[in-house]
Amino acid sequence: MVSMMEKLLENKAAPTTPPAIPLPAPDPYGDLVGDLPTFCYDDDDTTFKDWFRRYGPVINDRGSSLPDERNLLLDKLERHAYKTYSDYVLPQEPRHIDLAATVDKLTKLFGPKQTLIRRRFEFLQITCEPLTTSHVPYRDFSNKIKKKLRMLQ
Repeated sequence: MVSMMEKLLENKAAPTTPPAIPLPAPDPYGDLVGDLPTFCYDDDDTTFKDWFRRYGPVINDRGSSLPDERNLLLDKLERHAYKTYSDYVLPQEPRHIDLAATVDKLTKLFGPKQTLIRRRFEFLQITCEPLTTSHVPYRDFSNKIKKKLRMLQ
């Protein structure tokens, strides 16, 4: 009995290390796919140019280690937008077009829904709200003008 107690104490005193669990390898593609929102052209006033202006630097910076950033960009198109783009580039396959050409074609294809003439006309029709004692509308008016100017460019 004493020998069994000694063995138990020896086993208890001996440091035991748990087996090392290997950490999963970092997956930059999966991280980016999860972090970036999907581009949906049906949303109001959403153009590919605006979406890429916001998320393009993220794709270029964090996706620089990827073998092909174009695939990430195509994965972030919603189903209808991808079908429209793939039909637009026929007879080529979307995977055979480089990133710069893909961005250029998507910008042209998913631009503003109104014509340039219509957007200019609406820009010229903008008026400032009247000044009241409780509301000074100049900041809102200037922000509206800046937004419309960005859309015209």
